[in-house]
Amino acid sequence: MKKTMMMLLSVLTCLLMLTACGAAEPPAASRDYTTLHEQSELRWYLSQNYGKDAVSKYCFYDLNDHGETAFTIAQRYLDGQEPQLLMLVFDMGIDDWFCYGNDLYVSRESEQYREIPDVGIIFRLKLVPVSSSDIQYSYGELYPIDVYATYNKDGLLERIYVPYGETLESGTAGIYEYDRNGAVSTYAGVGWGIGFEDAFSSEFKENPEYLLTYSYGDNGFLKEAFDNAVGSGNMRDRYDFSYSAIGRTSVKRYDPETGETEETLETKRDADGRLVSAQSYSVREDYEKNFTFSYQPDGLCVYRWE
Repeated sequence: MKKTMMMLLSVLTCLLMLTACGAAEPPAASRDYTTLHEQSELRWYLSQNYGKDAVSKYCFYDLNDHGETAFTIAQRYLDGQEPQLLMLVFDMGIDDWFCYGNDLYVSRESEQYREIPDVGIIFRLKLVPVSSSDIQYSYGELYPIDVYATYNKDGLLERIYVPYGETLESGTAGIYEYDRNGAVSTYAGVGWGIGFEDAFSSEFKENPEYLLTYSYGDNGFLKEAFDNAVGSGNMRDRYDFSYSAIGRTSVKRYDPETGETEETLETKRDADGRLVSAQSYSVREDYEKNFTFSYQPDGLCVYRWE
């Protein structure tokens, strides 16, 4: 009897191990510090409004218009009642990441918009602004945005289009590719000016304006990012990132011609990885900015800078 019980326990142990080994690992794009830009604000909003477990349902992405505007996107890849997509909009330069706006948009509904051969089903997500009157230097009155997206077979964001204004004649677009761990390996983009039809064409994928490639460290955090202007033959920008036990501590952008540091951002965080303060410095303009952050119970982050 004792021998039989031991055999049963052994079988159960093996089954449990196989079940654990067979469980799908979360995609690496859902980790902290896998994007060029800050994620903590989106993570805070999700945790405060939808519970701490909500954050684990999202992957995070960079998007920019290669001009003045940048975005951090949180895309839900698991089923749930949480918003399908959140988008934080801010100025693109490192010394302006926390100035002039930092407006948060959250999707309220999603619908199938169109299906295109070799592209797939395009979804239209209706985003509404979630703002705070305490955010310093906001752009002012915000308006809803329709964003268009496709997804790969794993439910991860594949292509996104953010129109400029109310028409589909001009906008910015990005296409994401992943490594075997589910981390974004390349982001192919086009700045403001691309129309909807072109954004969801095969030509865009084959001929983007620029490529952002990602390199990760052993901890899974973003280590370096290279921003190449396609067809120019020159590397446009290189970023590298440093970390401590509580999260990212610095970002540096290097001049593509001289290889020297052009912009820096040094950050301080609390024990949960949220921003407490930051200091940016532009070498070219010899200009320093100091920021403080306050994460509010409603899920918003209030910025102050000087």
